[in-house]
Amino acid sequence: MSHQKYRPYLSQFEVPLADRRWPDNQITAAPVWCSVDLRDGNQALVDPMTFHEKMELFRLLVEIGFEQIEVGFPAAAQVEFDFTRALIDQRLLPDHVIPQVLTQARPHLIDRTFEAIDGCRQAIVHLYNSTSILQRRVVFRMEKPAILELAVRGAEQVRELAGQTSTDILLEYSPESFTGTELPFALEVCEAVIEVWQPTPQRPIILNIPATVEMTTPNVYADQVEWFSRHLSRRDSVILSVHTHNDRGTSVAATELGLLAGAQRVEGTLFGYGERTGNVDIVTVALNMMSQGVDPKLDLREVPRIREIVHRCTRTVIHPRHPYAGDLVFTAFSGSHQDAINKGLQARQKSPDAYWEVPYLAIDPADIGRRYEALIRVNSQSGKGGVAYILRSVYHCELPREMQPEFAAVIQELSERLEKEVPADMIWDEFAREYLQESEPYRLRDFQLEEVSPETIRSRLHLKFGGEDVTIEGTGNGPIAASVEGLRRFGCPPFRLVHYSEHARSSGEDAEAIAYIGLESPAGVRRFGAGLDRDTTKAELKALVSALNRLYRATRQQESAAEELRVSEAARWIETELGCELPDLLFEDLLETCGELARGRNGLTRQSVAELLARHTQDTGPYRFVDFSASRSVDQRVHCTLTLEVEGARRTLAGVGQGPIAASVHALCAAGVPAFTVTEYFEKALGKGADSDAIAFLALVPGTEPAAQAGERPGPRVWGLGIDPSTEKAELKALLAAVNRLLTESHEANAASAASSDVSQVASRPRAS
Repeated sequence: MSHQKYRPYLSQFEVPLADRRWPDNQITAAPVWCSVDLRDGNQALVDPMTFHEKMELFRLLVEIGFEQIEVGFPAAAQVEFDFTRALIDQRLLPDHVIPQVLTQARPHLIDRTFEAIDGCRQAIVHLYNSTSILQRRVVFRMEKPAILELAVRGAEQVRELAGQTSTDILLEYSPESFTGTELPFALEVCEAVIEVWQPTPQRPIILNIPATVEMTTPNVYADQVEWFSRHLSRRDSVILSVHTHNDRGTSVAATELGLLAGAQRVEGTLFGYGERTGNVDIVTVALNMMSQGVDPKLDLREVPRIREIVHRCTRTVIHPRHPYAGDLVFTAFSGSHQDAINKGLQARQKSPDAYWEVPYLAIDPADIGRRYEALIRVNSQSGKGGVAYILRSVYHCELPREMQPEFAAVIQELSERLEKEVPADMIWDEFAREYLQESEPYRLRDFQLEEVSPETIRSRLHLKFGGEDVTIEGTGNGPIAASVEGLRRFGCPPFRLVHYSEHARSSGEDAEAIAYIGLESPAGVRRFGAGLDRDTTKAELKALVSALNRLYRATRQQESAAEELRVSEAARWIETELGCELPDLLFEDLLETCGELARGRNGLTRQSVAELLARHTQDTGPYRFVDFSASRSVDQRVHCTLTLEVEGARRTLAGVGQGPIAASVHALCAAGVPAFTVTEYFEKALGKGADSDAIAFLALVPGTEPAAQAGERPGPRVWGLGIDPSTEKAELKALLAAVNRLLTESHEANAASAASSDVSQVASRPRAS
């Protein structure tokens, strides 16, 4: 990015206003609003509006309350001329609405403009010519006097034609590209137009100072407006108007600061469509005023309908985050935002006539026709407040405060699994599945209540438990208390009642009741249940059984998680006791052993842990180590004799290799063991001193090393482990343990069974690591 080719605005344009006053001002009344949707907005559309679309939008602007509407540039195109004439000839202009027509300061365009408004009761002729330094130099190639003369002659022509028509003409003049013009020259041109028009307080002129291109920060524009306002010679005879564009994304701020600086009139469009980044959004400016307690004098009670008409006529798309009008601007996904909004709305129900004070909502969505149903939507970022709001506002279920986090966690997990927003109907389906349809291990079939005394109820619950029909009896001071006592007598795991509440979901004789019950186990596990029924008592008992089932399930899950945690801790303890990091594959294979350790590891020593691990890898398979002897030949190769027990019979195998492991591999393969390759090996001492045992780990894969190098896919890797005071014997025990596991797990297990016979099948000699 080349920032050096851009100049700071204030290095080109001086704005001398050291004693600015606008920062201390407030907007206390609505300005005069002028819509330029039908002209400035229309000229920026990819497909300009048709005659009928312009007419529909004009009617909307009148309905909203605009009293000044720029209806077009009648001298620029026939459709613009025809539309202006239609408004006049068909008497479609209400008496309180003044049409405005735009024209450049050129004689033939001004003449055509007056033809277009002939016969109108009153009209604003909007005269303009560009005064900016850049356009004077590169577009018009005219000096200041010629530019000033162009404005004066245009004003004189308008004054002359105004005297020849029955239409009451109001003059508006714009030094186009005001923000690119030296302030003294812009003032000089406007003063010359004033001198021609001779306005009075009763018949003022409109001076419009547009940010045709937004070139600097809003505060600088406010300084320009205030400087201009304070230097006008006939300020009481001028209506000062602002017309800002959104090139820097701050047109709303520039307009608001312009009003603080002395502007009395605002030109803009609905939702800000227009050239480049658009005009100022009048809807946003007006509703910003309303949020401060100022009547904007525009009827914006149906923003969704207004948006729909604007979209239909202009094909303009409203961004979902567009202020006030966007689909998502009154929607909260964040859990903390939802909780605050939820509480704010509940507090407001208690004081509906108080000032609007709801966190995160600048205005009441209902004031502009937005629905509360879309106020809170739920995704993985949402929390208990949003879920509770949906259930309350859509399904009329007031979840107890303690129950809200529990169900919110269920919905959050669902949203994370789906990776999308969870709509209201899916939230309700999940609530029903989680609370209203839970039927294991208990399911309520029927019940009877009997009054034993004025203060005692006997409850009989007919349940389905473990596939069997059971009847549970208990007594208490109410249906819930009696049923709880009966469940305890039946032998249910211990629990205590921590919450009970119920309410009607609707009014009338057929109203459903919903009940909520919370139970807690001695270990502190707490779960809620819910029950829905037209019979209040049945709803309560359904909620009790629902809570009991959910507590049972949670307790089992907690116990399972505790067992997994103990196993994990035991596995890590194995590493600590051995003083070395176990290979990942071996670590995964030892969960059963870890479970054994987890159930009773007190008193275990490093030696007993190692022996337990060794037994885990040596207990299966046909080969059991008995003895080993070795000698070296003149060429330093090892000649080994390996004595094994094979299915109860002793076998002696011989082999040759570079070391004990390589020689033993040769012996095994020569005896018919399918070819394999040693891929990893290490050993270490279990203790200190000459009497310490050695522990060895060794990994194998089926196949030969040349085959693996040729690209053949190896089979599964397996580990073996061996312990012995002799390092060599520990290594060979590990080798045999791995071979046994390999034969058990590979598809060549049938060939391994033949190794107990005298059939000798010479296999390829693998290399040992």
